[in-house]
This record gives sequence, C-alpha cells and structure tokens, in this order.
Amino acid sequence: MSEHTLKKAPFGTWKSPITADILTQKAIVISDVLVDGVNGTVYHTEDRPYEAGRVVPVMSREGKDVVPAEWNARTKVHEYGGACTAVRDGIFYFSDGKTGRLFKVTSPGTDPVPVSPDNSNFRFGAPTIHPTHKHLVIAVFEDHTKPTFTEVVNKLVCINTSTSSISVLAEGADFYSFPTISPDGTHLAFVQWRHPNMPWDATELCIAKIVATDAGIELSGKPIRISAAGATSAGAAEESISNPLWISPDSLVFLSDVSGFWNPWIYGLASETTHAILKAPLGLDFSESDSRLGDYRVAALTPDVLVAAPIMNGKTRLSVVVIKTGELIHVADGDRYVHVEKLKRVSETEVAFVGFQDAVAAALVSMNLTSLVQSGAELKEGETVAATFTTLKTTSNLSSLLPSGLISPELPLALPNPDPDHPLHILFALPDNPEYDPAGKGDGEKPPCVVHVHGGPTTRDKPGLKWLTQYFTSRGWAFCSVNFRGSTGYGRAYRTALLGQWGVVDVHDCATAARALAESGRIDGERVVIRGGSGGGYAVLQALTDEDTERREIWKAGANLYGISDLKVLAEDTHKFESHYGFGLLGGTAEEVPQVYRDRSLIHFAERITAPLLILQGSEDHVVPPNQAEMIVTKIKERLVGNGDSGAIDQKVKYIVFEGEGHGWRKSQNVKRGMQEELMWYERVFSLETEEV
Repeated sequence: MSEHTLKKAPFGTWKSPITADILTQKAIVISDVLVDGVNGTVYHTEDRPYEAGRVVPVMSREGKDVVPAEWNARTKVHEYGGACTAVRDGIFYFSDGKTGRLFKVTSPGTDPVPVSPDNSNFRFGAPTIHPTHKHLVIAVFEDHTKPTFTEVVNKLVCINTSTSSISVLAEGADFYSFPTISPDGTHLAFVQWRHPNMPWDATELCIAKIVATDAGIELSGKPIRISAAGATSAGAAEESISNPLWISPDSLVFLSDVSGFWNPWIYGLASETTHAILKAPLGLDFSESDSRLGDYRVAALTPDVLVAAPIMNGKTRLSVVVIKTGELIHVADGDRYVHVEKLKRVSETEVAFVGFQDAVAAALVSMNLTSLVQSGAELKEGETVAATFTTLKTTSNLSSLLPSGLISPELPLALPNPDPDHPLHILFALPDNPEYDPAGKGDGEKPPCVVHVHGGPTTRDKPGLKWLTQYFTSRGWAFCSVNFRGSTGYGRAYRTALLGQWGVVDVHDCATAARALAESGRIDGERVVIRGGSGGGYAVLQALTDEDTERREIWKAGANLYGISDLKVLAEDTHKFESHYGFGLLGGTAEEVPQVYRDRSLIHFAERITAPLLILQGSEDHVVPPNQAEMIVTKIKERLVGNGDSGAIDQKVKYIVFEGEGHGWRKSQNVKRGMQEELMWYERVFSLETEEV
C-alpha cells in the first residue's frame, strides 16, 4: 500500500473540511450549569444558533427541554446577562428573554406560568430559591423604568411567586451579584459594588440574617461586610471578592484577590472570623472577571473539600482544596481539560462543569471523586486524587467526524515584553491539515497569521478547541490570540496594568506578539492581519491608526467586530454596567482628560488607515451601538473620495450590519456569514487563490 502523498500548496490556500456551513449546524454553547439541590438532577442552558439564538434550559442526563419551543430563557441584567434560571425539588424558574418576566415550570415541557410583575422595564437575573419556602425567589433586579443608563436602578429583591409581588432586600449600591442563601435558610450572602469600580476592581461581600415567612423574606438587622481582613463595616479598598459559597449553615467560602491573586477564603458566622484556606497564598487565580452573572468557579463537595480550577500557565487545572489542611491536590488526568468553568456540586462525590479540551469540543462533564471522600481527604501535597469523567452533553460532534490530525492545539506561550515586570501571554496555533505538506509550498514560505484580540478588555482568551481558530489553521493560517496586559488569569498586577493605558499597552502587546512570532520564524511578518470584537475591535482600530508607523504597518488588514471608534461618544451612549469602566481604563472622564479621549479615538485619525478594513456590526447592539461603526466607515469613505480614490472604496472598507443581532452573533446564518466574509476579506488582500469554490 502506497503512502499518502501530501499536497504542496501555499499557506492560506488549503482546502478544509471545516466549513462555515458545518460549524453552524446543530452546534451549541453551554452557557450555564445548575443542579437541583434536593434530588441532584443536573440541568444546563444551551444557546442554539440554529434556532435563531434561542437559549434553552435542558435536563442534562435526560436530554429533555424544560420549556416549549417558543420560549427563550435569557436575562439582560448588566446587558451581558448570565445566570437566569433556578431549580429546587423539580420546580424550575427562568427569566424570559422576550418579556423579562420570571416564569415557573412545574414539569418539563409544560407551559410556563408568569410569577413576577408584568412590567417590561423589569429584569431579573441570578435567581436563587429559598430552601424551605420554595415559592420565594431572591434575584438581582434591574429597573429600566427611566430609560437613560444614568437612571437605571439595581437592587436585590425577593419575588413572592405566589402573588407575583416583589420586595426589596438590598439597595443603595450600584450593582449586585451572587445572591446565595445558607442551607438552613437563615442567612443571605451577596456581592455588591459601586461606581466607578468594576467587579474585578473592588467589591463588597455582605452577609445578612433573614427571616422567611409565607409572605416573603425580610432582613433581620443590617448586613455585615466581609473582607479578607474579617468582618468590617467597609471592606478593603482594593479587594475584588467573588464566588460566595455556603459550605455549611455556619461557614461561607469566597474568593478574594487581596493577596494579588484570587485565592479561597472562609468566614465563620459563629466566630465572626475570616482566614485564608490555603496554607500559603498561591500566585494562581481561582477566578476570572465577573462580567456575567453567576459564573461559579468553585464547588463544595463537603464542608471540608472544595473543587476548583486555578489557572496555571494559562490553563486551568482541576484540583481539590482540603480546607482543614490547606492543601491543593490535583485531580489525576484533570489536565485533559485546559479550561473549566461553571463548576457546580451534584453530590458529596460529584461535580458538573463545562470542560474544554485541545482537540475535542467543549462539553458538560460530570466528575466523580468517590475515592477522595472515602479516604477522608487525607491526601498530601504532591499526591493526586483519582476521578472518573463522564460527558453529559457535547457542544458539537464535529471533531469526531473530522480527519485525524486536522486539529491544531493552541499552545500557551510567554514572550519577552518591553515591560520587564510582565511577560506577554499568548495562545498560538500553527497551520495543520493532514492533506497538506506542513512546509506549505516548500520554498521556505512561512504562513500568514491572524492576530486575535479578545474583548472585554478585562477578560482573557481561554485555551481549548475553538472552531474559529481551526477554521483558519486548517486552511494554512497561523492563529495568535493575545492575552495582553490587562487580561485576567495572571494576577491583579497584570490585570491592572491596563488602567490608564487602554488603547496603548494592549495595542503595543499585539504588535510585540506579531514581531516576536515573525522574528522566530513561525509566521510571515509581511502577511499579518488583526481582528477582534468589542474591546478587541477597539484595539484593531487603534492598531490601524497607531501613530508609530512601524507598528501600524505590521497590519496588512483588519476586521473590526462591533468595536469602538469614538470614546467620548461611547461614554455618552453606553449602558449602566460599563458606564464608568472607561474612566479607569483611560485615567479619567472625558472632561478630566479630554486629550486622552481624543488621542485614543481613531475617529480623529482615520486618514492613517491604509490597511483594508472589514467592519461587522449588530443592529441592536446596546453595548457598542451601531453609530460607532458608522462613524468610522463615513470617515474612511470621505478620505478616499477626498483623495480621488473613490474607486478603491470597496477594496479599502466593507461594512456589514446583521439585523436583529446585539453584541455578538446568535443566529447561525450570521455566524456563518461573518466567518465567510472575514476569510474572503483576507484572501483578497493577499491575493490567495484557494482550492475552495
């Protein structure tokens, strides 16, 4: 039998079985995981692009939809949404994406019943059910009765689902998240914060004694504020607290970055004391930025055993934390999951989570740690704990249908950076396709490269199989995702390095990454494009208008997805959650530092854009409104016409609006078209004659 002959073809022209069509067929996103604390039934919510972006709660093991086909479970609290469902003893509550009301389902597939006031200005998120009064639900409440973002009001409320009435439990702060009720129903913990802070800057953890009756829930006394320093009246000035989790009626675990990294702490109600759980602080983040409601990254098997997934060298590492010894013990074979999120307890031996692997699509996974509980948690540092993993739901079966060797894993790399305190973190994937010679056409050619800039900007690109990356690498492109200074996962100092420097250090870091990859011979430095969405789109526009000509000329093309072109206009036309975000990133308000806002708004420097620019925008985006895209398109066209180059408009700028879409694409046809348009844009720029029709 003769060996398979590899094709020799230029990088970027390879034919790939990974098409936009198959990527959008029946693929889903698992957006949340929840567990019925009474019977252990696992549920998840899945975003279905093939059903016009509908979000559906599902009984995970049974594969049964909780709501009928016309319903969409979604919340717009903070605009980014997040947790919008709750279940206890078979009773299911969810926020309806169309009306914003909370609905109740008593049996999967039956018609939901409204249980909150009929008011389209009200939004509910992160619902949690009282353990003994199951008709009482505590939730984050957002009131848009006054439509301007400066007048939107957030509170923590109790919803009496028997009477469809609400009562206020906490108000006065600008934002609330993570409401959680103690197992005996006597205490409520929650996180709150105030402008100008974001939840990753400074938050307060509050605990209140509550009294529940058939009529509702009331606070008994004022809430106390907890920090890593103990019970205080104000909390630490610069402490971000997240993931409050009751492990017993008397003990609350939470994550605090007071050490410089989000590490686990514990507070005792009886002793009124707080202490670190780990025997020594670890330079590892156990959490990430809380831009969405309810993203838990720690779960409690028992009052003495936690399951967590700290970030180590860019990848999460499934581990257990033994509270009484402060030991961090790795789960054997847990490193197969390079990213873990939405951790939830199922039983004293089992957790469920969304797990990402290098070559397998993300999935809802059950992890059983029976041996750990049976051993009494006597493991020591350096040992591992055995676990069994079961996939409950995969987001796509495409990886099992593709040829072996087609998936190119993303490798976490730390590159030298001009800032000696912070190496530059990237994820890098090489071109890979088993049908083609990995040397391209074989004359020393290097691959073109897509440099991807994540949004946020205070988040990170996470490792694990991403079909967008493979869409390019399987066609002979290299793909680099830049976790620039300001990204999460590398400690508070790295995260805050962007403060006052947004639009500068992130853009510089992208250029540094491209140069380093080119100088090391990994990519063709003359064929590099830059793309990103939201805050990443802003970085794209900044990169294409960089005042440094050498940096600007690195980029031969750009793709801006719902990015920002005028910071002052954005500050005037944004949403409440991020209305003060830019002040920290830019060093002040537009009135305080007007020159900074002007210098970092490419709308004033459109004449510098020479690289072809593709702009994709949702018509209903309330985070970065369409006028941001329209302004830059107008500027580019005016410049070209003024220079007598009106015939080059189609080659220099293309603007596509996706009707009915918001901050990102939910509908499969728009996901498909966005990918195709972007690839064709780059292929035209580099005159790549592909084998694909």
